[in-house]
Amino acid sequence: MSQPPVILDTNVFDFKDMVHWLGEYRGDKIIPTVVYMELAILYLAREGNLGKLDAMLRSADIEIRDFNLQHAQYCALFVKDHRISKDRWKDPMIAAYAATPPFILLTNNVRDFAPLLGTRAIPPYDFKKAIETGSLYDILEDEESDGF
Repeated sequence: MSQPPVILDTNVFDFKDMVHWLGEYRGDKIIPTVVYMELAILYLAREGNLGKLDAMLRSADIEIRDFNLQHAQYCALFVKDHRISKDRWKDPMIAAYAATPPFILLTNNVRDFAPLLGTRAIPPYDFKKAIETGSLYDILEDEESDGF
């Protein structure tokens, strides 16, 4: 069975060993443009340029995806349905990329994303363990059987 595509939240990049492991992960690895922007701000402050950021993304084969009409529509629904304030739109923008299966969001901020994505918002180390033990689809099937 192929490995599912993952959307990466900004906080996943706080852990170099996780980024290294993601370089070995054979599923698609995607960052939304809003995550790239957040990382770019950090790299510009620390490094003064984006060369190291872009090199790190290339080395782990992480793709940057633009925010499109479908993402905007999902984001608007998340904002409306969950009454999210205007100053908190980054999380719904990120969640919009993972709004439809088979996408899974890797984040250390599951509490904020779970209302939007259910069990498809997974801490990166839990995801790694589930991939290594073959239990990922058990987690995702639990969500489907719960009616999500």
